[in-house]
Order: sequence, then structure tokens, then C-alpha cells
Amino acid sequence: MRARRAWQIVAAMLVGASPILAQTDPCLHRSVAVNVFDNQNRMIPGLTAGDFQASFRHQPVKILSVTQSSTARVVIVLDASGSMRENKSDWEFSVESAKQLSNVLPPDVPLGLIVFSTTVEKTISLTNDRQAIVSELDTLRTGRQAILKGMRKTALWDAMGEALSLFGLRDTGDALYVISDGMDNVSHVQTKDLKRDAGIVRIFALVRDPFPGADSFPGNAELSQLAAESGGSTLIVSNQRIDERDPLLGPPQPPPFETVLTGGRISGPKDAQFRRVLSFYRVEVQLPVRVEGTGEWSVKAVAANGHGLNVAYPRRLTPCEVANPSAKTAR
Repeated sequence: MRARRAWQIVAAMLVGASPILAQTDPCLHRSVAVNVFDNQNRMIPGLTAGDFQASFRHQPVKILSVTQSSTARVVIVLDASGSMRENKSDWEFSVESAKQLSNVLPPDVPLGLIVFSTTVEKTISLTNDRQAIVSELDTLRTGRQAILKGMRKTALWDAMGEALSLFGLRDTGDALYVISDGMDNVSHVQTKDLKRDAGIVRIFALVRDPFPGADSFPGNAELSQLAAESGGSTLIVSNQRIDERDPLLGPPQPPPFETVLTGGRISGPKDAQFRRVLSFYRVEVQLPVRVEGTGEWSVKAVAANGHGLNVAYPRRLTPCEVANPSAKTAR
């Protein structure tokens, strides 16, 4: 009888302690970057924890806090392959876009640069020396003809993997800004290798449509999917007028994931994308259970009028050992 009574006491203690264990388990606590905007792509300010709802495995996720934050660090990944450089105006647009992002980032935000074609050709590690980035971009723009020699293939996924390594231990709000046509024909890294990081580092892409008017191109489709799953976005820039596109393809997709733009119409949406790189809600959550395997979840935000808003957030939560290496042995 005494043994049975002792076991009942131990069991009761374990049950009573389970909420405390859940609260102290570092693997249940996550910090994610979330952007919220309306159908006109305007950022929504002033939201609080009560404006968000989230669920994981059909269980509610506790929203601990919501704060307006600025981006932690940014690495620009610039495609210098032959297809990106063959048209002088397109190449200048790509370089100028990189410079514009550099100019709008606050000076205290570390910025890095990866320039690639068949291999990574130039790396500037994360730095607050913004002039070093601008000088390199100016050199790339004016030295276009000197580096067009030989076959310049595209190792996009390899370059993105190299860019991710510059962050070291990732922080909420870190971002890649990829300027490319989305093609890849020589990488060793595969997109599935990058998806693990899509729950930690946001991916934004400015993509030149390599085949205007054609159906979805596999390369930029993969890049766009990576960006969407990470909580980032893609702008696809086409030299073809939107009203000249094949009617069988339907209208271009609206934000938040892809927008087809032409000429002067790029300025406003590109500025909006820059704002999403720079600013986001840092949402601290407590999960009901640990992430094992695929960590798909949902996050919603509701406006004061009760209408739903567009929310960009990492679609998959990463396992504990990836998101929080220091907590991987905690149980």
C-alpha cells in the first residue's frame, strides 16, 4: 500500500509539473519575423499580441509578445552570369537595385555581398562599411565588358548556401536579397538543402523574367517558392507589357508572392519590398509541442474591422537543433 501511495504522489507531481516543463523547455519558444500588409501592399502598424492567432498541429500557439523590429542583417546575392549580363540595361538595373537597398538600410545594419556566376566570384562579409559594398557594385557596373569572357553559367543555389553561411548563428529578421533570373545549371546544393533555413532566414528576390510571356519557368518558380516559404517575397520583372502577355496564362499573380512589373511600374512595389526587408513584427510564441519532422503551422492577423490581413511568415518551423542549437539537448 505504501509503495502504491508513493507512486500516486510521484505521478501527481509529474502531472502538476508538466505545464512548468512546457514553459521552461527552450525548444517550445520561438521568435519569428512576420510582415502584415493589406491588399494594396501597405504595411499595417500598431498590431499587438491580441491581433494574432496561430496554430500548430491543430493546437493553439500562445502569442507571448509582438514588437515592431528592424532587420538584423542582410546579404545581397547578385547573379553575374551570362544571362544576367547580356543586356546592358538589365545588368545596370540589377546593380542599381542592389545599391538602392544598400542606401535605404540603416547604417547600423550589417550588410554583406555575394557575387556569383559559375562559382562565387566575390564575397564581402557582413560589415557596417557601406562604402565597401557601394564601391564593389560601382566596379561591377562599369567593368561589365571586362568580365564577360568565357562561359558564365549559374550556380544560384550554391551562392545562396554560401550567403547563408555568412550569418553564422542566425537571428530573427536576417534576410537574403537575391537578384537573379532564377536559373541554375551547375549547383551542387539543391533547393531542398535550402528549405531547412527558410524557417530562420527570410528570402527576398528580384527576378528578371528570362522568357517574357512564357509559362512559369522552373527556376524562378523554385526561387519564388523558397521566398514565400521563408516569409519573404518575389518581384518578377518582365520587359513585356502586362497586357501583351498570353491570355491563356491569365493575369499576373498579386502580392504577397509574385508581381509582374514593367518599366517605371517597378519603383513602387520594389520600395514596398524594401520596406518588408527593413521592418517586421518580431513575434515571440510558445508552441504546444516540440517540432518533429515537418513543422507546418499557420499564423493569422485580424484588422480592427474584423477583416483578415495578408501575413508573410516562415511557413515551416525548423526542428529545435536547427532553430536553437543551444537547446538541442534540453528535454
